[in-house]
Amino acid sequence: MNHGGWSFSGIPIIACGMYESEAEELEKRGLRQHVTGGILKADIGGPLPVVRTLKPATRRIILVGDASELDKYVYTLVRNALKRQASDLDVTELAGLPMPQFPWRG
Repeated sequence: MNHGGWSFSGIPIIACGMYESEAEELEKRGLRQHVTGGILKADIGGPLPVVRTLKPATRRIILVGDASELDKYVYTLVRNALKRQASDLDVTELAGLPMPQFPWRG
């Protein structure tokens, strides 16, 4: 999308999948009409009520995963969704750490 204006002017783009927020951003930039594909609808905060029911004292959620650009983007989506639903949560990311550096390992 950053270079399409001059590299592939007028050629439609087919996305395998994009998040709703990405589609909204394309719409804001006036680029949505040039992109088609599947929109991923993720209920990222959906499990939170179950967590609160099963573990009502939960105050911290740790996101564990890779440090890729996609994962960083997903962490942002998850963090924002959780903060909207429960501002009292401390959300921590442990992205890309080697296993020996994980805090719960002995």
